[in-house]
Amino acid sequence: MGLTMYRIILTVSAVAVFAGLSCNSATNPVPAKSGLTFSLLNADAQTIAKDSTASFKISVKNNGASGVTLRCIKNAIQVPDSTWSAGLCIGEKCLPPAIDSIDAASPIAAGQSIDCILDIVAGTSGSSRVIFKIYDKADPTQQYEHTFTCTSGH
Repeated sequence: MGLTMYRIILTVSAVAVFAGLSCNSATNPVPAKSGLTFSLLNADAQTIAKDSTASFKISVKNNGASGVTLRCIKNAIQVPDSTWSAGLCIGEKCLPPAIDSIDAASPIAAGQSIDCILDIVAGTSGSSRVIFKIYDKADPTQQYEHTFTCTSGH
């Protein structure tokens, strides 16, 4: 038989912590006090082959008057075994899955956007859960948090 496909079921829930504002979908960007807007991209269920990568993006736009330096963190990582991994990218800068945080290479200028990416590789059947957090390093209380849960099976 040909290549076995695994179905990845993505359950997404988002919580933003900005003076009581919240966001539940990509169609409802969240403005932050610091002038940042976060928009979810690729938040649909995906089917990928074994050892393929599902990429999930959050676009961050700086609506403020000055540059901001972002940090992305993955935490509360729950994977079924060592064949699963979760990696981070911000803009063109990517780090290996063993590293749990990444900073933007340079400040995001006023009016500019950058993508923060979480890549999940499902190596076997099972479920994983990763919390993806993005914040302005100058004011870590201004953060956006998103939980990705993937399940792959036959």
